Amino acid sequence: MRILYLAHDLADAAIPRRVRLLRDGGAIVRLVGLERGPSMATAKKPEGRPIGVTYNGRLWQRIAAIIKAVLFFSSWRDEVPGADIILARSLEMLLIAVLVRARMRLATPIVYECLDIHRLMTRPGPAGWVLRTIEQRLLDLSALLIVSSPKFIDAYFEPTHHRLPPWLLLENKLLSSDFEANVVSDDPDPSRPNGPPWRIGWFGIIRCARSLSLLADLVTESQGTIEVEIYGRPARDVVPHFDAIVAATSGMYFGGRYDRAVDLPRLYGEVHFNWTLDFYEAGLNSDWLLPNRLYEGSMFGAVPIALRTVETGRWLVGKSCGVVLEEPLQQSLRQFFPQLDRASYRILQADVKRLDKLALMETAESARRLVDRIRHLRDGDDTLTTNLESFEREISE
Repeated sequence: MRILYLAHDLADAAIPRRVRLLRDGGAIVRLVGLERGPSMATAKKPEGRPIGVTYNGRLWQRIAAIIKAVLFFSSWRDEVPGADIILARSLEMLLIAVLVRARMRLATPIVYECLDIHRLMTRPGPAGWVLRTIEQRLLDLSALLIVSSPKFIDAYFEPTHHRLPPWLLLENKLLSSDFEANVVSDDPDPSRPNGPPWRIGWFGIIRCARSLSLLADLVTESQGTIEVEIYGRPARDVVPHFDAIVAATSGMYFGGRYDRAVDLPRLYGEVHFNWTLDFYEAGLNSDWLLPNRLYEGSMFGAVPIALRTVETGRWLVGKSCGVVLEEPLQQSLRQFFPQLDRASYRILQADVKRLDKLALMETAESARRLVDRIRHLRDGDDTLTTNLESFEREISE
């Protein structure tokens, strides 16, 4: 089966992981997508055919890039007719997929992959209403909706939209093909030191100012019994004082970017706890998502720390593991760590080690099941065909 994958950011590290998952399942994948502006540039040229450039925080520029990608798609139109399925990651790529399919008068099924709900989608007023209306129309023309957290359905899609296509949960798990077998053994933490000091790891996209403040205060108040190691990509436009706070906090360290396949086992193997909290879009996307770091840290033996009232906390409660805290969070952290000793930590870590590896990692078998599920869309659906024909009439009038 041939899949055309439309990506919102070719340099996003999650994109090649999704492509590898589909290929592990037996699909032939061609990648086409937008590039992010220079602020997010990477040293390594990403895979895929670029069809435009977008910039963070510039909505109208992104809209213009979408229109340009559709109006001037002759450079990549040869990718479309050969695809059995078009998989569109994010709403803007779904719009491109639907418009290009209509222009070429194809009936190729489209899959909408939604891994985040942008705050603009939930905004009251005309702007939010327009975006949600567009999304509903595009959902009507989609054969399948893929989400990374069930809360996206419960908290957003079902209350917001009258009609939904069939949906599929595809969590942000690791890929077994990314790691050697011995790396994900039952003893994943040979380098983890005894505590105290207790080390908290915060890895990935660093975009939460409240988390940074909480951790800096916790380290300072602990007087050497708690340390924080940060690795990844700080969003300095969102956390402008990141470097100053890290530099001013003894016991807090920033180590820069990392290679997931090479460095993740070592990074998580050197910390006791995994900070999974994120308040960047508190009450909305941050409460609903299940982050990559939840699966990564748990696979490599770091005990996750989460808030009980968000989806990550509910996931941990359901799995009977992790440190699940209540608000006010600063007070909960102050109460938890002074009571922690080596014996109680070993119990927490044993709970994480008992997690079923299939809850944390996609295997060749699960990849095949995913591709088989998508393959069934090629059989066609009368409702989808009717909606597509109606849409083609609308845009031709």
